[in-house]
Amino acid sequence: MSPDDVSQPAGLLYDGPMVPIAVAPPVSRRPPSVSSSPSPVAPRRAQRRGLDGDPSPAASALVDRLRRGDVGPVLSLRTTLNNCRSADVRAILEVLAESKTVQMLSFGRNDALANSFELVDLLIAALRRGFVWACDWGELAFRADVLDRLVEGLERPPEGGEADIPGTNVAFAFLDVGCGASPEHVARVKQITHKRRTLDKAIPAECISRTQAPWLDSARNFGWVMRSENLTRCFWRPYQEPTFWRRAGFDCPKVPRPEDAPRRWVNPAMRPLAQAFHRGDLSAEALASAFPTTDDDERSAALLRLCLEKAQTLVPRAPSARSKRPAPSWLGCDGCPRWHKVDPVTFSRWRQQLFLCKDIGEVCNSKAALRSRPPDEDAVASAEEAEPEDEGVVNWLGCDTCKQWHVVDEATYQIWEHKQVVTCGNLGQMCRPKRQRTKAPAQGSRHMLL
Repeated sequence: MSPDDVSQPAGLLYDGPMVPIAVAPPVSRRPPSVSSSPSPVAPRRAQRRGLDGDPSPAASALVDRLRRGDVGPVLSLRTTLNNCRSADVRAILEVLAESKTVQMLSFGRNDALANSFELVDLLIAALRRGFVWACDWGELAFRADVLDRLVEGLERPPEGGEADIPGTNVAFAFLDVGCGASPEHVARVKQITHKRRTLDKAIPAECISRTQAPWLDSARNFGWVMRSENLTRCFWRPYQEPTFWRRAGFDCPKVPRPEDAPRRWVNPAMRPLAQAFHRGDLSAEALASAFPTTDDDERSAALLRLCLEKAQTLVPRAPSARSKRPAPSWLGCDGCPRWHKVDPVTFSRWRQQLFLCKDIGEVCNSKAALRSRPPDEDAVASAEEAEPEDEGVVNWLGCDTCKQWHVVDEATYQIWEHKQVVTCGNLGQMCRPKRQRTKAPAQGSRHMLL
């Protein structure tokens, strides 16, 4: 994708009508034969199960604050509206679609949302407006088909956009398999958010806006990203992206990813920055007080300036001492399957000689230890001189690779006696070169780990 392709929002804004909600009338639980006036409790029960009721006073107050732009940057329902009813969720999601101050959602537990197609459709419609770029769904025990609908909504491209472009700006998210999310759904969410971040990082800095790679708008977001506790729950976080630091003005050079790097490898140049400035200690309520939406992001910008000044005094971390250590040396016992980690001096001493566990004060774990010792050449020569050549002659051939000795018949001895190189494989045996300077070998292995 070229910069020209991403210079415009690419269909992230959702200007269509709100998703229509079909509400079924309350169904009576009384038998047909019973004719009596309805219980005064029945309408209240139907209201709690449906979407057509009025929101609670707490939800109505939150809706009013959302309309005024007083909520953000994180909208969390964990405290005052945890596991609220359907009517509350509907009222919040409808006004959320128009809110420009909320950048992250954290629902906590909410059984109504986790089991409703209609509410998930409202959530998708709000996300497709492009203002929200992080979601914590960790405590939502989604019904499988409802979660599938949510993930499909994230995967669906914007109207008129390319097929492989996600239709939302959600670049960071969390789903918990402990709450019933399948590994397949988790993998799909990770793939979607990774693709979103990849596309966002290709957008030029001058094109970043509230709906264009908003998480990279570091001047506006730096403060609350450094302090948000909710954001630390996501699978991946902005402060784990070197591009986030570079866009904020920090020196974070590019480092090629090693071929053997673990899956969660991060740029080592970024670690000192994250350790010095990231805290992740403020809840959504405390975050709203520390970085209010009404100050035009001035506090966040002030914290960024302070951190940029402090970054000039950071002392680069010395290379890890671990990288300077020599590779460990291992000796494998020639009489049993045991391996021993030894110092370089011991390794050099026994590298070309027969080695048994007892040579370093250990005990072999196999009774075959002594039986595997190759013969002493001087002793064999003395025995051959003392015995007639045609009676009781024992033919020995030694492997030039692993130094192991084998008793062979006369015919085999004649074939290989004058060969320049003889290996165990030539004699139908298995080589045991049990000397190495690499990673720890598996105990009981009979081959060198190359």
